[in-house]
Amino acid sequence: MSTINKYYVVWIWHIPWIYTTWKECRANILKFPKARYKKFSTYEKAKVAYSESHEKHWWVKKQSDGTIIRSCKHKIWFVKNLDKIIASSIVSDGACSYAWSNSGKIEWQVIDMKTWEYVVKSKVFENGTNNIAEFLWLCDAIEYRNIIQSSQTIFCDSKIALWWVRDMECRTNAEEIPIELKLLIEESIEYLQWLWHIEKLYLWETKKWWENPADYWRK
Repeated sequence: MSTINKYYVVWIWHIPWIYTTWKECRANILKFPKARYKKFSTYEKAKVAYSESHEKHWWVKKQSDGTIIRSCKHKIWFVKNLDKIIASSIVSDGACSYAWSNSGKIEWQVIDMKTWEYVVKSKVFENGTNNIAEFLWLCDAIEYRNIIQSSQTIFCDSKIALWWVRDMECRTNAEEIPIELKLLIEESIEYLQWLWHIEKLYLWETKKWWENPADYWRK
């Protein structure tokens, strides 16, 4: 039986190197969402890539004048006719003491429906909005999925949060956002910008399926 060789270049994390097995590569990138790595079909290609900057092989491209730009926005799927909920998905909810655009205390939580465990439970932040909470929980869900190397579907009941993730922006009009919360927003946007792509993000149909399992039930 013929064996197809694969070579994994790790540019950033524990030990940058060219690894010949996914097990070795994974051991050096696990629990580090900003790790930079890529698979190559030949050792020669991997060796050249390793000697170069990781940016050349990730999400950026150069224009004719040398300017580096993003190649595309993240793809978001708005599902309108999904017949059933995917049982092993990841769901979450954000809560705000004042709904919509008014600021108040916010928090969020993420549930992995494979185990029905809360994998993220945020602290309570002052002077936030519901949209900010929804955006941050979606970023946390994406990061959690990447950390555990999962292909699970993520459901979000906020179109605004999906749009913000797609555009890698937090377009809030809230004023006097606490420094700690502002830094968290900036870190989340930076994380989205580092990702190669994001897939399997779906809109949770609340009218069709009722509230998602992570809902705070504070209506």
